[in-house]
Amino acid sequence: MVVSPQSTRETGLLAALVAAVLPTWALNGQQISPLPFTVLLALLSTWALGRAMRSSNPWGWALYLVMLTACLYTAQVAVVVLLAHVVWIYVRWPELWAWQRLASTVALVDAVLACTPWLRGLHGDLAGSLPVLLVGLAVIVPAALVPPAAIVSRWRLPRRGALATFAVVIVLAGALVPATALLDQQRQALASTMTYVEQHANPRDAVLVASETDTDAFLYLAHDNLPVYELTAPNDPGFPALLQDIAVGRKHLWLVSAGGADFILVAQVQASLTTFGAQARAGFSGHLVAFDLTAPNAAPQQPRPVTVQEQRALSGQLLTLRRPLDLTPAPPGASWRLTSDPVAGPQPRTLWYFPAAPQYVDDARLDLVNPGLTPITARVQVRTITVSVQQDVQVPALGDLEVELAPMSRDSVSEVIVTSASPLVATRSQVDAGSLAITAGLASVPPLNPAAQKATP
Repeated sequence: MVVSPQSTRETGLLAALVAAVLPTWALNGQQISPLPFTVLLALLSTWALGRAMRSSNPWGWALYLVMLTACLYTAQVAVVVLLAHVVWIYVRWPELWAWQRLASTVALVDAVLACTPWLRGLHGDLAGSLPVLLVGLAVIVPAALVPPAAIVSRWRLPRRGALATFAVVIVLAGALVPATALLDQQRQALASTMTYVEQHANPRDAVLVASETDTDAFLYLAHDNLPVYELTAPNDPGFPALLQDIAVGRKHLWLVSAGGADFILVAQVQASLTTFGAQARAGFSGHLVAFDLTAPNAAPQQPRPVTVQEQRALSGQLLTLRRPLDLTPAPPGASWRLTSDPVAGPQPRTLWYFPAAPQYVDDARLDLVNPGLTPITARVQVRTITVSVQQDVQVPALGDLEVELAPMSRDSVSEVIVTSASPLVATRSQVDAGSLAITAGLASVPPLNPAAQKATP
């Protein structure tokens, strides 16, 4: 209605007022979700399409192509906007110039082609995302109705119609009050859940989440570096194996859900961990379920899947929405603790050096992360005054390998050198004062100090 020459300013303002208090838009805008950006880009792409059909400047179609492509990449339900635009162009087709018809066709086709990587996994995503899609449709459909509404003939609201519209606005605004209060209560309960986990988790515990929304919610509210793993679909054949790889050597697993615990998922997690004696117990709130484990100790070389934090850091994504401008990975030699704000690991390299440090402290481990699609063979060399031990280890593709350092250094002060043919990430972690201290390796090896090579008297 805003982009159509037949509409009136009063009608457009009333439509904007209704949109401002629309509960589905207002509530979704307060949640950690891509749908607010989908609505924004849907409106911008619709505006760009309306301007392009009215303008003789071909750059208007280029702007429309960019906006529509960005909209399609934010969420699956943005396809509704694309279909609405196709209908709008079809209705306006007789009024368009020949070059405008060609430009509109090219823009629509290019937008779909640009989303080819996303469309390849669409079928699998749709199979397990029906509830999310239904919620998304409730948010996106109002934005998709803009093009059909824009082609109606000039319409001026009568006095009674305007009063009825204002009454609808008042009702919608009143409905937002209890809905917003409920959302605030859920947000506070989730924040309390994060605090509970941080206060009671063992340094080597891990957090499980069922969706990307739960991941964003946890990383936004948490203030520690507990490893976070996003679960696959329970019907995935690799679901039990993934959980068992995560659980080895841990005392607890914490299942966090922003929308509340899913009892079916809880039962499936417990069934997958029966060999580890998993016992589910209620946590601090309905957003948390803790699993007590009697899992075996981690092996000297324990492979694990990469965490969500590692995946995001290696792909250059934001680690947490709480710091939207922080994309800088930790520099070589940086150190942080489990209880600090989430830290992105350093960039992959082929050489890592850890200065001399005692490896006999509790649970000193070397963590090797492979960002590649093929396994990497790395050489781990441990040097002391009297001992020089090296060992070749294989880091699985898109995986994490934990190497226990105490056996290699024979419980003495030693320096560690890691070399590999392909880049990987190496960090050293140890339990210190009940928390986990993490250090990134240096990017170069200093010259040997002859004095340090003297035999022990």
